[in-house]
Amino acid sequence: MSTTDQITLHDLIIHKVDHINFLQPRLSDLKSPISEAVDIYLRDEIVLNREHEFSRSGLFMKPPDDKPSLKQLCDDLLTSDGKFVQQSQKIAEHLFKSINNDGRIRPGDLVVCTFSENGGDKWLALLKMDPQDSFITDEEKVGAKRRLVLKQVRDVMPIGALQKCAFILPEALRKKRRDLIVLDQQQAHYGTTQVVASFFSKDFLQCEVGFTPAETTRAFLDASSAWIDSKKDEWHPADVEAFRENLQSALQRKTVSIVNFAQTLIEEPEDQNDYLDKVLGSLKARGFHDRVFRPPPNLATRPVVLQIEGDDGLRLRIRNDAVGAGKTLNYEYDEAMATWNIVIHTMKMKKVYKQ
Repeated sequence: MSTTDQITLHDLIIHKVDHINFLQPRLSDLKSPISEAVDIYLRDEIVLNREHEFSRSGLFMKPPDDKPSLKQLCDDLLTSDGKFVQQSQKIAEHLFKSINNDGRIRPGDLVVCTFSENGGDKWLALLKMDPQDSFITDEEKVGAKRRLVLKQVRDVMPIGALQKCAFILPEALRKKRRDLIVLDQQQAHYGTTQVVASFFSKDFLQCEVGFTPAETTRAFLDASSAWIDSKKDEWHPADVEAFRENLQSALQRKTVSIVNFAQTLIEEPEDQNDYLDKVLGSLKARGFHDRVFRPPPNLATRPVVLQIEGDDGLRLRIRNDAVGAGKTLNYEYDEAMATWNIVIHTMKMKKVYKQ
């Protein structure tokens, strides 16, 4: 994970995108100065939101013929010297038009900045900041006595996770299906948030976000199965089996958080960290950078298949609901012999020899 010490800010500009009170965006003509406090604030926001658990990889798509290409606007900003202000203005105008006078969308500020990591090529951050009301304490005198009261301060920049932002990768770092990193969420019931594909990712960023549910689920299963295989000599066989069963159960949920899965189902902190390092590393190597994903919606209706592998090339594949006492297949662990005993009952059997 990146830290704020690894991030260096370069250029900064802010445009006001208020479609409620204005007919066009209020554009800045000059770059914004970067004070020490601003530098700390934005570096914190970049690290927090780029690595947020709901941030997802995005792939730029070809825009409609009547729309400007955000990819081209961003690429021109990153590669053309002296065009930072001009290109940022075009990006803000495109965002304003993408909102399309939708009264449900809050007015805000578009913070555009370039940054690098560990001295590498420049990234572009597009942060939609929705100002909030907050409070400060103010001192009052009542006769000879003092009291502190809360005083409202309007339009304060948000601190913490944003609802909508994007980080465009330098050309040299773009991989298959990963041109940018997108955080596109909205408030749901009871103060929670949910991942969406709103105007921000579809109309403004013009990108396809994330891999298909089936692709993500398969990559997660492969990486998790490889990890538990590496623990066979360290874990008790029953614990290995319980992990595999919990892995299948987790995929019956609407969403799977890889971090929550590790923290909930792996007891030892050292094993939790090892799992996350190995699994997230494996997923990143395959181009998967999301930490929360949705399994295919019809996965719960499919029969869960159990595959058992053993000595001398033994491999069994069977529906999980056909496993257990009195069913087609049953297995028990013999502690004294350190051996799994497998019993199979079947009316049909076909032998196939392969080399």
